[in-house]
Amino acid sequence: MTAPPRAFPVRTIELRSWPFTTKILATLGVGICAAGALVAAYGSSYAVMFGGLGLGLAAALIGLFARRPSAVEQASVDDTAVRVESEGGAVVLAKPEIASAWDQDASVHLETHGGARYVLRFRDAADARAFVEALDLGLGKRRLSWQLRGAVGAGTAGFAGGILGLVTALMIAQQARIPPTAATVVGLLVATIACGFAAARLSRGRVTVGADGVAIERVWRRFVRFDRIRYARPSGDKIRLGLDDGTLVLLSVVGQTDAEVDVLLRRLQDGMRAAASAVPDLADLEPAGRTLTDWRRDVSKLGGRAADFRTQALESADLEAILGDATAPLGRRVGAALALGAIDRERVRVRLHDLSEASADARTRVVLGALADESLDDEHLSMVEAEAEERRLERRRAEARAAED
Repeated sequence: MTAPPRAFPVRTIELRSWPFTTKILATLGVGICAAGALVAAYGSSYAVMFGGLGLGLAAALIGLFARRPSAVEQASVDDTAVRVESEGGAVVLAKPEIASAWDQDASVHLETHGGARYVLRFRDAADARAFVEALDLGLGKRRLSWQLRGAVGAGTAGFAGGILGLVTALMIAQQARIPPTAATVVGLLVATIACGFAAARLSRGRVTVGADGVAIERVWRRFVRFDRIRYARPSGDKIRLGLDDGTLVLLSVVGQTDAEVDVLLRRLQDGMRAAASAVPDLADLEPAGRTLTDWRRDVSKLGGRAADFRTQALESADLEAILGDATAPLGRRVGAALALGAIDRERVRVRLHDLSEASADARTRVVLGALADESLDDEHLSMVEAEAEERRLERRRAEARAAED
């Protein structure tokens, strides 16, 4: 059953940026700068050059800092969308269109996947917080996305990139003695604008935080699962993500507000906590085609990978129960022993000796004995995989017999 729309006391709505308008004005700004520089280069009129730089910078700044506040007549949130009726017209945002949202004092900031940014002002901070909660942006409900660099940072990078591209193109044209024809001017303008957009694009990037991990988009796309992230910390104008293999991922947040950075950090840490507290599939203990080194490394984390949050994905008692279960797959029992060994190696060694002596199956006895003596090798891994394959064949035969009956 669809819930009725929930009304909120929004005072004003302000459109902070129009993606298309911003791009047009930024292009115009870089183009004016380029035209001024071209006149200076071919006509020695530096006054025109500086005039062009000034006009171009002004156009670009208008695109970055354009504002349009409107008094709100009615605002509501239902299961599918946000609806705001204002003096400037109606704004309807479907919930899947919302890339991110955060509250700051008595305001809510909304950003769409298309790049438009809205600021809604409320009577007090409590109303703003309730509005964000009504958007259903929880970790398990919807992914959130943030620009890695604010509009000011991206605009500055784009403007600088365009000017650098223009200077480089002019130097090449003069060295090659290319005459100042209309085609030359158009070519230089195109090169300038292309360099500007490329610099803005490369400098900005986007980070998307979902229920399963973090996607980072710059020149290329990288996905990092939450269970690989050991910490997420602010450091100046960056957020540092430390991974389990010792590598570091840096997220630039130049030009972002403190409130926006805090929301991103909280979302990252919520995802890390959820991954740490989730009990993994017991099949994760089995080799599943991994090399012995990879298997050891991966399962050793299952008993203590959540240490940063003082919780464990698998408790020691669970692992001991799996190890002692004679009906469990051999690979799962060995995986449990490897995970326990990362916690208390000596205790596990004694337990493995006892289980090895108690087993009537020669293969189980050999593998558990080798593990107790710390001499497990690829030959023993092959025994484990052979036992797993036998179990799969037995299961298929049982399913086939059941289907016939």
